[in-house]
Amino acid sequence: TVINYLWPWLTLAFSVPLLKNKARVPFLLVGVLLCMVGVALAAGITRSSGTGAAPPLAHYLPHLLAVGAALSWPLYSNLSRLWAGEAEGNGVPLFLFATGILLLAMRCFHPEETDWTAASAAEIGYAAVFPMLLGYVCWDVAVRKGNLPVVAALSYLTPVLSLTFSSLYLRVPLTTTHWIACLLVVVGAVACKLGIVDGSRDDGGSD
Repeated sequence: TVINYLWPWLTLAFSVPLLKNKARVPFLLVGVLLCMVGVALAAGITRSSGTGAAPPLAHYLPHLLAVGAALSWPLYSNLSRLWAGEAEGNGVPLFLFATGILLLAMRCFHPEETDWTAASAAEIGYAAVFPMLLGYVCWDVAVRKGNLPVVAALSYLTPVLSLTFSSLYLRVPLTTTHWIACLLVVVGAVACKLGIVDGSRDDGGSD
């Protein structure tokens, strides 16, 4: 979770070369350093708390996938503003629908045993409507039409909220070190925010 939520400060960092925002380098470097320390700390907890000797690929693949998500999401956010900032339509619902159809087709070729319950159906329905559809649609509009540094700033508490909810709902105990790692990522993201001077006012962007 902590690795995935590197995306708030990466969204701001990518806005420098892609959206021509100006950077305050000292703040940006401090923010990057804090975020990376937080990620390393969280990854160290996961490695040390594991039981048995897991194969290298089985251990590192989830972390690599999280890094991929952390890089692709801010890249998408900045490119959507750059290429479709003035567009009125929204392609996210169509993309999600097409992805669902593709995954359903893949599921038919790779059958697996499933155990449906009322709780699992409710969880899937909630995930499909709120975080997937409404969450992504609202984010897409916000990054294209709003003030990107402000929008990214509002997402700084997301790692804390996500980690808290995951711990409670999945009944996964968290240590003090987990919270320190999460706090480092949040503070690092705030430092990155201070290191970015929004250039959207110069290109017609709005708050």
